[in-house]
Amino acid sequence: MDVDEQLPRPSAYTLETIPFGKLAHHIRREDLVEALGPGTYATLQQQAASGGESFTSKYLKKQVANDPQLSQHVRGTDLGTRAFAKYQANLERITNLANAAKSREVREAMAEPRQGYMGCIAT
Repeated sequence: MDVDEQLPRPSAYTLETIPFGKLAHHIRREDLVEALGPGTYATLQQQAASGGESFTSKYLKKQVANDPQLSQHVRGTDLGTRAFAKYQANLERITNLANAAKSREVREAMAEPRQGYMGCIAT
């Protein structure tokens, strides 16, 4: 196998099949708020307040993930396409065999220096 080849992907997700939680990881809060619109944003904010929860990015993404209509709406926008492209780029970077080989070499090279490390002597 060539060093430049890719490892097989753990799963072949498409924009329609990727779990929204994985997709949401690549979406900034400001972009999600813009994609949802002011009405939906206000509704979700009121739900958080009435439930006694903080209105955080995590809460917002969780609510969108739990609502199939909202998550499908986000997938259909340009934001969903951009987030999926970021997901694919990260997956390729992680599964690249050249990166894995380099990490393995660095790990092996640092094994001996780590054994002799006694900690910071300044304290």
